[in-house]
Amino acid sequence: MAIDLGLARQEIDAVPPSHDHTSSRELIRAAASPSRDGEGLQRPLRHLVIALGLIAAVLLSCPWGQRLPASGLDQGWMLGLTWARDLHLHFGSDVLFTYGPWGWLAAPVLLHAGPLIAAGLFSLAAVSALWWAVTSSFLAEGRGPLGTALSTVAGGIVTPVVFAATGASWTLVIALFSFGLRCFAAEREVTTRLLVAVSLCAALLLQVKFSEGVLVCCLWLVLLARSRSGRSLRLGGPVFVLAFMGFWMVAGQSLGDLAPWLSGSWHLTLGYPDAMQLGGMSPMVATAGLLAVLALLVTLFDTSDRRHARLWCLLLTTGLLVFAGKQAFTRQDALHSVAFFSALVGVGVQASSRSVLQLSRALVVVISLLAIASSGVASDARFQRTGWRETSELMIHATALETRLEHARDAMRRDYGVSGHLLASIGDRPVAVDPYEVGAAWAYDLNWSPVPILQPYSAYDPDLDARNTAHLLSTRDMAVLREENVVDDRLQLWDSPQYNMALVCSFRQVDHDPRWTLFVRGVNRCSAPERHPSVAVSPGTPVRVPAAGPHAIVTMSFAPDGGSLGRKVASALTRSSPLKVKLGDAERGLPRALAGGPLILRLPEDTRWPTGPQSRPEAETVAFNAPGTVTFSTVRLAQSASPSASQEVGTK
Repeated sequence: MAIDLGLARQEIDAVPPSHDHTSSRELIRAAASPSRDGEGLQRPLRHLVIALGLIAAVLLSCPWGQRLPASGLDQGWMLGLTWARDLHLHFGSDVLFTYGPWGWLAAPVLLHAGPLIAAGLFSLAAVSALWWAVTSSFLAEGRGPLGTALSTVAGGIVTPVVFAATGASWTLVIALFSFGLRCFAAEREVTTRLLVAVSLCAALLLQVKFSEGVLVCCLWLVLLARSRSGRSLRLGGPVFVLAFMGFWMVAGQSLGDLAPWLSGSWHLTLGYPDAMQLGGMSPMVATAGLLAVLALLVTLFDTSDRRHARLWCLLLTTGLLVFAGKQAFTRQDALHSVAFFSALVGVGVQASSRSVLQLSRALVVVISLLAIASSGVASDARFQRTGWRETSELMIHATALETRLEHARDAMRRDYGVSGHLLASIGDRPVAVDPYEVGAAWAYDLNWSPVPILQPYSAYDPDLDARNTAHLLSTRDMAVLREENVVDDRLQLWDSPQYNMALVCSFRQVDHDPRWTLFVRGVNRCSAPERHPSVAVSPGTPVRVPAAGPHAIVTMSFAPDGGSLGRKVASALTRSSPLKVKLGDAERGLPRALAGGPLILRLPEDTRWPTGPQSRPEAETVAFNAPGTVTFSTVRLAQSASPSASQEVGTK
């Protein structure tokens, strides 16, 4: 990123010589160069203070601190990203997730020293960029030694808090938008340096975390549209394309996987808000809304005399906050809400020409930092990272890293408790883990062969569901190690429908222990579905599940009413309540994109399927919280294809 210490000086000539901006212009000039009467710092001393401030921010952030492998939902996908790289799995054909082939840079798990160094460099770049975005903005408002010192302190406070709470990729996004906002607010020409830096970051972030990469691509397009330099326009597009393809190839990906990766990542990004929303209105949302309104008003008034600046600044600010709001408040929890408050920090650190507006921006920053600090995310046990002392020890002494990994492996084995006889039944078979404990395959050194969406509950729509199902049915001697577990209030048997139907029809339960069940690939024992007449249902009205014989599976599909165009637009803007299905007295969440099923309602004993509440719901009626049409189907089982567990793997 070519963002150098000359940014403050560039702002001198960018401020229009109007009466309203005279004081701001003088302040910027005073901060950018030593004063003639000796009140300012000498340039070498000023640079020394800035350098010390950056070092302090880096030390506090500890960008080289990484996580050791551990059990848990989030630790599962983090470990999966790093391990997939080691196993040379291809994103698009072998693996799909909201993070891409470089996702391990933003969510690293310590398996080797090499990735530790690479992820640390990426984090260092993100920390340095945000620190300079904050510090240079305050430098424009400071005067003399005190102003320089306060600027570096401000950067040293904001940067570690944001980085610890959100991670490297989002920290870099906020820094880039902060630079873009400052460029537009001052009505300064988009420099080739800034455009190339954003082009490179957009190309990389697309392959780190797809949704954040798309956001930075939008910033890149806005900068490209705003640029009036022929050289910048000629460089902007080619640099992005070449950088994107370069990162893709260096990650070991093939060009044939690019299209399915882009398509799958787009499906994952669009499906997440509906599938994972929890609804409700927390105090965090209300606080964030008020601060967002204040930030937008300050932006509006701060550029009231500069029409073009107002348009671009409002566009960038609104786009950043809308994206951050989607990312932060879909889940309505502290872990995600900090993303929005971090975005507000990036907006609030901009320089204002009027004291009342600058005070308002400072208020937005302070309240946002307090919200982040009070969330407890930085100290969350799932996101604990190694410190400087531990990191240096692990990098210098290879035996220390091996010892820590063995301790982590032992701790995970104690947590998972997979029985010895079950491990013997798995043997060398390719195995996937359901629903999300990827670490079980790593801890026991199994032949991990993940379904493309490596945590199956994340297959939010039929396309993603079909990709996972195809992997199950196309992999020879495939095994699935399944734990009865659930995300939110959903039903594991429906996460996701085609995948679970494939397990029921083409896999056999061959072994189990108190926590885990092992399924192994067999022959398809299911007939084609026999559809029943469709039934129109009203919200809350129960519908009786049709009876079936002792050797039949009952499934259903539900088509919610779409409603008028106005209703669809309103639902998209307000994020309508999640789809809920009532099975008898129990209510379950269901992603709307998966409502087409087949959703299993009844399983006969012939399937030898686990009998837990997540695995075998026994409901006489179903009801939905939305109007629509429900269709039941019956699938017959071939009785001869149902050997006992003892026949397949021997008596335990």
